[in-house]
Amino acid sequence: MPKSCFSFKDTCVCVEADDKNIIKISFVDKVTDDLISNELLDDAKTQMIEYLSGKRKCFELPYQSEDDNTFRGSVYNIVSKIPYGEVMTYKQVAIALGEAKKARAVGQALNKNKLLVLMPCHRVIKSDGSTGGFAYGHDLKKRLLDIEAKNK
Repeated sequence: MPKSCFSFKDTCVCVEADDKNIIKISFVDKVTDDLISNELLDDAKTQMIEYLSGKRKCFELPYQSEDDNTFRGSVYNIVSKIPYGEVMTYKQVAIALGEAKKARAVGQALNKNKLLVLMPCHRVIKSDGSTGGFAYGHDLKKRLLDIEAKNK
């Protein structure tokens, strides 16, 4: 499976793809050298660096979510429509799904997100305005939100 990792401003990112789509984006502690890249991954790297530097607001990358026909897929569908620099609460996402009492389930679904930033789960926060959970930690979620707020 082709995989490209890179570092930008103290952030290490790995992007994985199949023949046609990005299938996973993750944040890692350090970049490894045993990688196989291709044109799609090179484009993803360029777009991620542009995003992290505040120059890109939307991605133009093909991606595939394995959860399209599940509750998780429905959550991702709502989250993918949150505009750059804006946020929704877990409860607002649940209400948009017609499942007002499933805010916690929304959070659990977002915790499984393999397409970070492309599927912008970092834009979902707690009702009290705090950031809430994030698979890669509070500091990274806050940094992503700050990049977007500053460059909106």
